[in-house]
Amino acid sequence: MSARLEELSSEEAIALVSPGGVGRLALCTASGPQIYPITYAFHDGSVVFRTATYTMLGTQVRDHQKVAFEVDELDHDTRTGWSVVVAGMLAAVDDPDEVTRLRAAVALEPWAAGSRQLLVRIEPYSVTGRRVVN
Repeated sequence: MSARLEELSSEEAIALVSPGGVGRLALCTASGPQIYPITYAFHDGSVVFRTATYTMLGTQVRDHQKVAFEVDELDHDTRTGWSVVVAGMLAAVDDPDEVTRLRAAVALEPWAAGSRQLLVRIEPYSVTGRRVVN
């Protein structure tokens, strides 16, 4: 029996990305497309994450840059899983009150060591997803 592909509703896709965790941020740079794994939270309809200004990713953060963010879960044994893509606009969160509010509201603990003080938001204009089921 072969698996089938199902499109997720926007609500289903948001429900899958909402718990937070680890995903991949794709953006275009001067040297071409790049993908960065990031620890993220989903808060008030936006993806938020922390990075350092001196990292490769931190130096690429530009307000109003179009990006794609992907989260998935796969089961290789059953050949099932899902993938959600958030397409949106990147923006550094630099308002001190908003930074304080976000840090109090969500747990943003990057896995990588070091200081990650640059808070970044992806404001979605599209949240889509697909699921592979048996």
